[in-house]
Amino acid sequence: LNGLGRYADAIKALKELLAVETSDEAAINALAECQMLQDQAFLGKYDMPALLFGRLASSFRRCADHVGPVKVSAGTAHSRGVVTTRAVTAGQLLMVSSPLVVAPLVTGVEKALVQGLVGAASRNPQDLSLILALPAGNGAASTLPVPDMATFRRHLSKGEEAFPELPQQAIFTRHAANVVKTSAMRNAASVGVYALPSFINHSCAPNACKLLIGHTMFIHAAKDMVKGEEVLIKYFDVTMPRHDRAAIAKRWGFSCE
Repeated sequence: LNGLGRYADAIKALKELLAVETSDEAAINALAECQMLQDQAFLGKYDMPALLFGRLASSFRRCADHVGPVKVSAGTAHSRGVVTTRAVTAGQLLMVSSPLVVAPLVTGVEKALVQGLVGAASRNPQDLSLILALPAGNGAASTLPVPDMATFRRHLSKGEEAFPELPQQAIFTRHAANVVKTSAMRNAASVGVYALPSFINHSCAPNACKLLIGHTMFIHAAKDMVKGEEVLIKYFDVTMPRHDRAAIAKRWGFSCE
């Protein structure tokens, strides 16, 4: 239950266990971890200094995903993008996302990411739903559906949802390759596929910024934003010479002025 993001159910089960086995140390530690992850997922409550400087116990180093005051919308300048659902202030946490797959930035990384997505989809139907919803460069953005935000909020799952069937392997592998080509996000030493951040568009004058702690991505507002404003990050170093920026931007199918 904990691994599936169903923290409330996991907490209930652990409390029932501890009512019988009051001194079970493993259950006590698991309960504390579940409560921490639940606060992260529902409230966006993260102990950033502890995460940044490693002051949490090793078993507590992973983070729950969190969806703040944002949603995916079709009504942006880029057809699909992430917008705010209310006014936000500079520095406010917008979302937290763990990667569906991540690999070192070395030769062959694309193949490793595709294999990782195929493996994730075969193991977890929630991950399959996310992967099928991700941008994959397979149509005009204006005609692509906007994913249900519940897809990104697995902590609200009751275990009763209907999940899609895993497509034929060749078809899904092709989709995974398109997802990697379109949505993979490059970091200093790794490349990862992140669910909700994949829908954030690029700007050379972004209003949001990303922070990696381990492989977990935190997106914060870089300035005040009004309700309905599109959230934008930079995909690459925007201080590079214009011709270099233009060459990189072309990979994503847009121009950089």
